[in-house]
Amino acid sequence: MSSPYYPPNSCTSNPNQELAEEIIQTTSGALSVFGSFRIIYDVLSQHYASKASNNNKITTDPYQRIMLGLSFFDLSHSFFDSFMGTWMTPRETGWLMAAGNQATCTAQGFFTALGFMGCLVSTNFFCELDFLLNLIS
Repeated sequence: MSSPYYPPNSCTSNPNQELAEEIIQTTSGALSVFGSFRIIYDVLSQHYASKASNNNKITTDPYQRIMLGLSFFDLSHSFFDSFMGTWMTPRETGWLMAAGNQATCTAQGFFTALGFMGCLVSTNFFCELDFLLNLIS
């Protein structure tokens, strides 16, 4: 049974619990976005610094490039799923902090799925490709 202040499609029946979940999700999403951005910055700055000093020779190793791809997709997933949370959800749903419309909800779903599937695909594909190339050489 829902309280008179929360609609029946709310995730919890306790307003304080819903607010706590939203704060924790947004905080952890912001930390994940910062961490992913920092990894992207470190790999790219190392890549461009070594490229400038070694006459355009790339000196980043495959694992750094794999982390670059993973961090890019994690940045997308963390920002749109965890950090934005319910902000992009249509206001009509009555969810806590919902301020979007159907178009923003669709965009959030697309970028969340892109980030999640990108992490899975890039992890498996690039790690297996690196392993295979190490076996061949």
